[in-house]
Parts: sequence; C-alpha cells; structure tokens
Amino acid sequence: MTNKTKEAREHKKLLEYEQHLAESKQAMSNSKSHFMLKQPFYGTLLCQLPAVPDIETKTMSTDGKKIFYSPSFVVKKLNTQTTRGVTLHELLHVIFCHTTRRNHREPKRWNIACDYAINPIVVKAGYALPRDALIDAKYYDLSADAIYNLLPEDLSDIKMPKWGIVDDSPDQDYAATENKITVAVNQAAEIAYQKGNVPGEMTGLIKEIKKPLVDWRTVLYPFVMNINDNDYSWSKPNRAYISEDEYFPSLRDEATGSLAVIVDTSGSCVDAFPQFWGEICALHQDTKPEKVVLIQCDYSIQGEPIEYTRDDVMSKINIEMKGYGGTSFVPPFELINEKYSQDIVAAVYLTDLEGDFPEEPHYPVLWVSTNKNQAPWGTTVYMNPELKR
Repeated sequence: MTNKTKEAREHKKLLEYEQHLAESKQAMSNSKSHFMLKQPFYGTLLCQLPAVPDIETKTMSTDGKKIFYSPSFVVKKLNTQTTRGVTLHELLHVIFCHTTRRNHREPKRWNIACDYAINPIVVKAGYALPRDALIDAKYYDLSADAIYNLLPEDLSDIKMPKWGIVDDSPDQDYAATENKITVAVNQAAEIAYQKGNVPGEMTGLIKEIKKPLVDWRTVLYPFVMNINDNDYSWSKPNRAYISEDEYFPSLRDEATGSLAVIVDTSGSCVDAFPQFWGEICALHQDTKPEKVVLIQCDYSIQGEPIEYTRDDVMSKINIEMKGYGGTSFVPPFELINEKYSQDIVAAVYLTDLEGDFPEEPHYPVLWVSTNKNQAPWGTTVYMNPELKR
C-alpha cells in the first residue's frame, strides 16, 4: 500500500468521523429536546448531564457526571427511538445512583444487575431499546442491589450488551454525590409537577425522596403565634390556605418578614441532606413565608445565603450543599446579627443538635432535630415523632 493510498484512507476516515460527529451531536441534542418538551422531569435532569462525544467510548456510557458516546455508534447503530431509549437508560443509572453504589462488587455483574433494574422502566415509559437489552420479568420492581444477589453464579448464559455501560463516579465523596443527585431529582420533580407531567414509573421514587417528615403547618402555627404582632399579620392571611377554609398568618412584608432557614451541613448530617431539602421544599409549599434567607453552615458559613420569596419556584433555586466539617451553631446567628438584624423575625435550624450554641437571640428559633438531643433554648421538634421524649 502506497503512502498516497494510506493518506487517502485516513482522509476518508477523518471525513466520515466528522460527519458522524455532526450527525450524532444533532441526534443527542434532539433527544434532549424531546425530553424537555415531552418529559420535563427527565429533560431537566438531562440538562445537568452533558452528552460528550468520546473516541475512547465504543458505544454509550455514564459516570454520573456526563454521558459519553461514540458518534459512529449513535449514527450507525441507533435510530431516533433507540437514541432516546439509551439516553434515558444512562440517565436512570444516575438517578438511581448506580455510579456510586457498586462498592467492591464485580463490575460486570453490577452492570448486568443495573440493566435489569432500569430497562423495564425505560420500556414502561414508552421508549425503545436495542434488541439485546436485558429484560427479565423475575427482576421487575427490584433494585440493582437485590438483583445482584439473585443473579446466577455463572453468567455465561447472560450476554451483557456493550452499550449503556455504568462506570464508577469520578468523585471521591460518594455520599455528597448522592445528595446532589437527590437535590437535582427534587428540583426536576418540582418542574414536572408544575407542568402536570410526572412520569408514572418514577412516582414512587419521587415520593420516597420528597416526603417530608415534619408537619410544617402544625409545627409553625404555634411557633409564629409567639412572634410579635408587628411581625405577623392576621389581617393579611396566608393565601395558600384561604381555599381550604384555614386561616394562617402571613409575614407582613419583606422588610419585617424574613424567615431564616439554617441548614447544618456538618459531616454528621451528610445522610440527612436529602431529607433536609425535602423539609425545605415542604416548608416553602406548606407555609409560604413572604421571604426566606437560606443559610448553610458546618463550623463556618458555607457560601452566600440564598434569598427567595413565597412566589419563587423551588426547582429554579440553585442549591448545592457545602461543608462536611465540624459543627458550630454560632456563625449563622452572627451573620444574621451583622447582615439581617432588621429583617429576620424567626429562624428554623435543621440539624442533629451536635455542636456549640451561641447566646439566645431576640427572635424565636425552631430547632428541627434528627435525633433525641434537646436545644438549651428555643423550641425543639423532631423529624421523627418517635424521638420526642
């Protein structure tokens, strides 16, 4: 073979790759657009999961941060329907935290178990998968963890597809990664609920993640009754409950009606982060305060406080839990004194109550605890009612 012939072949390969690259980018973009329009829950999550063409990837895979795909695989092996199906397949790996939960389990067996767990969801959602997709009725409605233990020792009869691979997350802190995923799922669910289009196949998971443990209306009613009448107004009822024949006070105005919601982001609260977010969303939905100042703190303030009003949509508020260090309850109250002393009329603190306490402020504080600890001042309630002494 002459050098000229080799150059011609290389040039042809390059042109073919460039064509496949352009066509695959369009196909993946069209797939994302479809989900945004038809399935906003999935579409919202896909917007946070970039699709990246990769020459090292033979088909399509995910590490929980990105979807990697081979341009030639998308163009030659998939059509419009299966591109959507395989894209959703990869997204479900992320939603169910398959990229962080393998631990020391054998990678091939874990991939097989994960595929058996999510492929029926893809099909139930109305999307097509390649013919070699792993689907078995005996594994329906089971988690990947359960399926892994049920798989036969000899996997020679199970042909694992080369597409839809789930790789381990590149993040070292798997707990923090899973918490970010949970928050993202919550936000996507908020958008889907507003559009009246929540995937039926995901309703159970969403309810499990979002279900608040605190009855905020019951808890906050007596709490706000202790606040000075200048801060709350019964003449201006909370609009959220007028239609329900319930009459709750609302904060008078933004100048005198800010509620501080403080989240303990210390290492001891990592496992509670998803529940904390669920409580924050429920508090916003159930009580509709005029304005909220959201503060994160472990032993120091983490990031800038986030301010939002009763009319804001929680799914559009970009919140990333930060911290994971020790615990001190002092910094948030110092921050409030320095920056919000004229605004804050009450504070809610989500925590395990393991830390140093400051002196009691002039405004009421509601401590919402994950364990049996009792705050030295303020009002203490418990996420789990069974913890109440």
